[in-house]
Amino acid sequence: MTVAVTAEHAGSLGDDRRLLIVPKADRRRPLKLMERLPEWFATFGVSLDANAAQAPEPLQAEIQDWFGDRTRPMFALPMSGGEPNAAWQLAVACYVGLYWETQAKGLDSIHFVASIDGGPNFRKNWTSNR
Repeated sequence: MTVAVTAEHAGSLGDDRRLLIVPKADRRRPLKLMERLPEWFATFGVSLDANAAQAPEPLQAEIQDWFGDRTRPMFALPMSGGEPNAAWQLAVACYVGLYWETQAKGLDSIHFVASIDGGPNFRKNWTSNR
């Protein structure tokens, strides 16, 4: 896999869900084809709000230790629809992320972020913390 994809628990989201998009650390240009994400996710019945890419402050505070550089650019698009379980949402994010990487370079990782039963959180424990 060329793009890391995880499901992450963030209690601050309550009933909301976010798709956290992280460009490569040394990326200086905008990610190409980001405007196509709503279309690609709609194929699976998932809606993304590409106009609200800023992470809410409580989420920013909760994920501050997930990456070594706290000022690193990233996008947190609100999600809705699709199957109501994290495994299915993760599968869709993985499919779209891998497809996106075949169309344009520069994507580092995608994370399905929600308040998930059991509280899985892999990102903050990555040894690289990239």
